[in-house]
Formats: sequence, C-alpha cells, structure tokens
Amino acid sequence: MQYIKLAIETTSEAVEPLCGALMDLGLGGFEIEDRADFLEFLENHKHLYDYIDEELMNRVANAVRVIVYISDTAEGMETVNRLKDILAELRKNPLYGSLELSSSTLNEEDWSESWKKYFHPTPIGEKILVVPVWETEYDRNGRIEFRIDPGMVFGTGTHESTRMCIEAAERVVTSDCTVADVGCGSGILSIVSLLLGAKTAVGLDIDPNAEHIAMENAALNAQEAKYRVYTGNAVTDMDLRKNFGSGYDVVYANIVADVIMALTPWMYDIVNEGGKLVTSGIIDERADEVRKNLEQNGFEIVEKNTCRGWVCYVATKNGK
Repeated sequence: MQYIKLAIETTSEAVEPLCGALMDLGLGGFEIEDRADFLEFLENHKHLYDYIDEELMNRVANAVRVIVYISDTAEGMETVNRLKDILAELRKNPLYGSLELSSSTLNEEDWSESWKKYFHPTPIGEKILVVPVWETEYDRNGRIEFRIDPGMVFGTGTHESTRMCIEAAERVVTSDCTVADVGCGSGILSIVSLLLGAKTAVGLDIDPNAEHIAMENAALNAQEAKYRVYTGNAVTDMDLRKNFGSGYDVVYANIVADVIMALTPWMYDIVNEGGKLVTSGIIDERADEVRKNLEQNGFEIVEKNTCRGWVCYVATKNGK
C-alpha cells in the first residue's frame, strides 16, 4: 500500500492539541519536527561542531511541523478532506499558527484528480447511489441517484461516518420534514435528505467554500430551490445562529467530537420536539464522552451505530 506524507505547519505550543485533533480523525503515528528540540540539541552538542550552516539555522528557525502518513486510497483521501475541514476551524485560533498543509506525494493540482482513480458509483444503505459527475455509464439498480462533484475541498460521501449518517437518513427523513446540516461540507447529507423527500434543507459550514460547492451539488441534483447554505463559526457567532433559524425535524452534525459537544446545547434548541439529531465523525475513544454530553443536554440516544472505529448516534429530543 502506498502512503501520502502530509506535513502541517504549526507552533510549539499547539503541537499537543493539534495531535489531539488528528487523533479525533482516527490518525496516529505522528512525526514532530520542532525547532525548540533542534536548538536544544545544538546547545547540548556544541563540542561536536566547528561550524553550523546559517542557511540551515534560518530554515528551522520557525519550523514546527506535525507529519502524518495517510493511505493513498479512497478512504485516505476522505480523511485528507476531513483534515482540511478541521484545520480551517483551528486557524481561527492564532495559537495554531498557519496550519499550512503540504504533501510530498501530491501537488495541489493533483488533489481533485486523485479522486477519480478511486471514486466510482457507490451504493450506500438501501436506497442511495452516490455518483461522481465524471461517471456516465453505470446501473442505478433502482436506487436514488445523488450526483456529486467533490472538488478539492470536501469528501465524496464514502467515509464511514458519512455512510452511517446517510443510512440513518433513510430511517429518519420523512415526507415534508425540514432538515439542518451542521458542518455540511459539500452538502451530501442535506441534499440526500431532499432526495429522500424532505421539504427544505439548510446547510452550515465554517469553510467559505462550502456555500458555492454545496449549492452546485444541489443544482446537479435539481434541489437548489429547496436549499440554502450559510457559512461561519456557529460556536462563536450568535448572529449566524439567529439567521440559521430553528424548528428543524432532523439535524445532522457529522463533524468531530469537540465541535459536536460545543454545539449540542444550540442543536437542542433548533431541533423540534420529537425531532432527530444524527451525529457522527466520532472515534470510538470519544463515543462515551459525546453520549454523556448529548444526554446531559436533553437528548435521548435511540441508536448507536459503529463502523471501523467510527460511531454514529441518532438521538431524539424529548424535552428536559
């Protein structure tokens, strides 16, 4: 199996919380290149050197990198795109530095092309067929077709957490229900819900690219008239929350554990009594923590689904 080497520029102070965020994505085995460690090494081994290259010193003066290896597969590319979402969120905090992401295997122009070698029409659940726009010959086998152009920013819908949310959507979306998709990315969950019969859907994402990409995907599926997308940080922006509205029958939050828990009280407020919250992007190790948070904020867990180390909860708002 081939691997992609990803390097994330950060600060010494942010290495530990950044690694924690990577672990929430199911990643591990980090390499850390920290200038503080390098300078300490030089200080303690002066007797070994007659001369230290000034260019080398300048190159490492501000270099703190966290390096991780991701499999060069469809699942790996899904993880890369989820990682981009997380880095976009963390950049709001200056503690983390630039969080510039680079790869020694793929250049930036290759990100979108790399999807095409893996991503083909994919059946999910009992009803949905996810189809990339570049595919023209395939058999629907009676499934509802969801066409998608993932581009370079967001994933394809084949990640385990997204699959479980789509499978849950087949069970919880009813005719004429209203849907909110928190962390919508390319709009997969909200647009699939419209295809399953939802009356309207609203998406929200911290990445400003989400509005354009999600609306394009809605247009690909002839659902743009029933759909709108907001962008911004719902954790801190109260005006955004107000504009986003409330009274939704189904709310999705396929993000990561920390963001889910930060948004749970608000999501409780925006979902209708008896409505459903479908939340995933949770690794096994954080599942109990998220469950307790949901229950403490008034949700009742009615389903727990797992797939290859990921957890998806379906919860009902029954009142506090």
